[in-house]
Amino acid sequence: MEKFNIVFSGELKDGWTIEQVAVGLGQLFKVDPVGLRKKIFVDSSVVLKKDLTLEQAQKYEAAMAERGASVTIASQEKIDEEPASMAHHEAIKAIDAKLAEAGALLIEPKVDEPVNFDISHLSLLEAGVNLIESVATAEPRYNLERFQIKKLDE
Repeated sequence: MEKFNIVFSGELKDGWTIEQVAVGLGQLFKVDPVGLRKKIFVDSSVVLKKDLTLEQAQKYEAAMAERGASVTIASQEKIDEEPASMAHHEAIKAIDAKLAEAGALLIEPKVDEPVNFDISHLSLLEAGVNLIESVATAEPRYNLERFQIKKLDE
């Protein structure tokens, strides 16, 4: 039975950006889009899936086209039989893309180490204690003799 590979050469469908395609393919393959982008948007063609039947290859081609990637289906037999005819694909690199299990972490969480601050010179006071000594201020003096209080209707 003839086997096929899905080859991506970095070409995008009209109206798609590299970021959109990387996110779409990342969701399809259940991998980190940033890491995938670094691996597939290179100067050479990349084999995204290999050892597929024609039917499987066509399904992947359609799924990737829906996500903006323009891929080709390459026969493995032709590649094995005619390496000279693939001169423009000499730099084809394969990535090991596998489907992740549902709920799997795609990116390892970053663990920040706590910072060790020297707080030995600090102390706590009891509740209700003033932390700052109060400063006496003079009361403002207002002369209100010239003001009168009247009812609104007067």
